[in-house]
Amino acid sequence: MLYCDWYRNGSKGMSLEFVEQHMTVQTLARWYQECGHLKVKENGTLEKLILSTEQWTEDELRLLQYVVNIKFNFLFAIDGQRRLILYNQLQIKYFIGMVAPWIHPVYSYKTMNVEVRKPIAKRTTIRLPKQISIPSPTEEINQIIQQYASSITVTTENFQRFNYARQENNESKRYQVSLTEENRDILCSVQASTGLTLGEIVHECFHQQNSISPRPLNTLDDLSTTQQNIVLGSIIGDGMLTHKKSKYKGIRSSYHEHFSIKQKEYRAWKVMKLKPYLSFIPRGDHIISKTEDLWSSLEEVIYSESIEGKNRIKQLPLSILEKLDDLHSLATIYMDDGSLLLTTRVNHNCKKIYITPHIAIYLQSFTYEELLLLQGQMKKLTTVEFRLTKLPSGNGYYLRTSRTADTLQFLQNLEHVVVTCPSMSYKTNWQYRFYLEKQKWRQEYPNYQLIVSDRNRMRPYTADEISRLRHMKQSRKTD
Repeated sequence: MLYCDWYRNGSKGMSLEFVEQHMTVQTLARWYQECGHLKVKENGTLEKLILSTEQWTEDELRLLQYVVNIKFNFLFAIDGQRRLILYNQLQIKYFIGMVAPWIHPVYSYKTMNVEVRKPIAKRTTIRLPKQISIPSPTEEINQIIQQYASSITVTTENFQRFNYARQENNESKRYQVSLTEENRDILCSVQASTGLTLGEIVHECFHQQNSISPRPLNTLDDLSTTQQNIVLGSIIGDGMLTHKKSKYKGIRSSYHEHFSIKQKEYRAWKVMKLKPYLSFIPRGDHIISKTEDLWSSLEEVIYSESIEGKNRIKQLPLSILEKLDDLHSLATIYMDDGSLLLTTRVNHNCKKIYITPHIAIYLQSFTYEELLLLQGQMKKLTTVEFRLTKLPSGNGYYLRTSRTADTLQFLQNLEHVVVTCPSMSYKTNWQYRFYLEKQKWRQEYPNYQLIVSDRNRMRPYTADEISRLRHMKQSRKTD
């Protein structure tokens, strides 16, 4: 059985289904002992962790990246020698701590984790997301460090959030603070044990405080850049704003999102990114928020007034589209309402199957004019050309790419965002999707080659052929 899975053409090849099904922490530990290397600096600082994978193809390396991400939330890079590699302290320390129980004493040097304590200056700069407003930086930051920092550890529950947050590019503000000696010692200890940066530790302190007593959401500026774009992308996509009467403040709005239980992991990504403002209902197939002024103000702009006998209509005003200034918005719209479409052509003479991928974003509930405005905003975020295509539903149009190069470029542009949501890889990870297609077609045509369509592969006409075509057209020959 193993031979059939791993040696389909007589040589070893990646069996993704097998790896995805059976990969465990113990598997990772065995793999690391045989093919891993931990590079440590002279002072004990962990420099990088390497998994030697030179024997695998480029496509197989991408599949290995996918597996260790969806299983353990690691974001391995691929270096010039085609090895999987971790560079940052957070991931290396978490990896070592995770596999340590299964490491043989002979390989104990591969789990060496010396806590190198780097001194922290009394007066230092701390960068925090702009939505955290601090009138008295020194006093407030010292106070929150003292209250929360010593309890910060990297665990199975929060590693994903810490690691994926590093893919964000939020607007931030720098604060000059004078730290107390006690707080400097706490920060030094937490930094050495977790691999978190100074800013991440302080941000986590504010996050813990906000989880206990959430700041009210009055405007979009009360959210980070990433959160703002996920919220707006979700409202354009699957989310909706509902309103109800409150006893003291009149009609107030909240966020609501219903989904198929098959997509719960994707919705968990949204809840993680917008914690503590979004949460699952006990039944598990809805995301909801508390009533906030932010949702009320957005509802006024995004929804038309309901006319008697007709439901209110979701709109795409320019004032909202202009706020889509980060790829998280486009990624959210795509993961909500997009598809990775594949068209195929089978050439039985050459025994080749040509596959052409397209990106489709189904927002046909919006008008042609609104989609034109969205198309213009999308051009500011990605160079990919989308065109409006007719569809016999809704208002009659949706957005779609027409060239393979545009499709693959779109997925590449979104990669740093969608890599943090591996459960949606069937529409965001081309190597993964292409692998699935190859397995599907192999069952029907085991000896055929699957090829991605590429206009550069087409042979151009020669000068003689062009001359002949021109002569025939001038002679009034039909096509």
